[in-house]
Amino acid sequence: MNTINITQKSITERLKKLDRNAHKGDNGTLNVVAGCPEFRGAADLCVGAALRTGCGIVRLISDERVVATVSARHPSCTFSPANDIQSLRSAILKRKDEAFLIGCGLSQSEKSSLAVSLTLSVAKHAVIDADALNVISQTHEAKALLKGNIITPHVGEFSRLTTLPISDIKDDPIGLSASFSDKYGCVTVLKDSVTVIAVPNGAVYVSRDASEGLSKGGSGDVLAGMIAGFLSQGYSCEDAAVIGVALHAYASVNCASYLGKRGM
Repeated sequence: MNTINITQKSITERLKKLDRNAHKGDNGTLNVVAGCPEFRGAADLCVGAALRTGCGIVRLISDERVVATVSARHPSCTFSPANDIQSLRSAILKRKDEAFLIGCGLSQSEKSSLAVSLTLSVAKHAVIDADALNVISQTHEAKALLKGNIITPHVGEFSRLTTLPISDIKDDPIGLSASFSDKYGCVTVLKDSVTVIAVPNGAVYVSRDASEGLSKGGSGDVLAGMIAGFLSQGYSCEDAAVIGVALHAYASVNCASYLGKRGM
């Protein structure tokens, strides 16, 4: 197994220059299926992070109350309110063959399960996070939907996906991430104090540079938004994951340097 440490060079080798003549449609479109009335902040954080990557159009598909919250903070985002199953189905199916991010603050419900199955049936590529992973972990058949996409579990979510104890995952994050990616054909971003990115039948990348100040609610939503933002701009699943993880880690170190690790 080829294990590669992520460094600043990992970013510069992969990150493309923006085209001086580009318009917003050239810089990618990302559809975000996230948030519920109880977890509106998760949608806000992942949308804001995706916009910061330079993504041309970010569209939030969510409950009208979530849309109201996010639109107040991110007016450059576009919105598709989806209060019921019919409007959710319509909003997702219109976006066939585009990039998606699904799961941040989604909750687990019949509507969430439908959102996951619809999204992964139409998405060109997707970043699958949080409650979308929890939905998928409930049935073995649903794991077939992971192929060709990026998953971003923390160790608890990865434990539910694999049915392995958290202690086993912490003992061998590299080996288990690689095995899972090979089995299901997805890029696995396993989040912990050291983050592991496993590519199907390929390299495993390791990020050791993030600040411990990231150990609070919302950090994973920001990371998912960053990875999805790059994915929507035409980067491969591998490159989007590496760039997103690297920039997230270095941003955390910079933030801690002036706000402190507790207050960042």
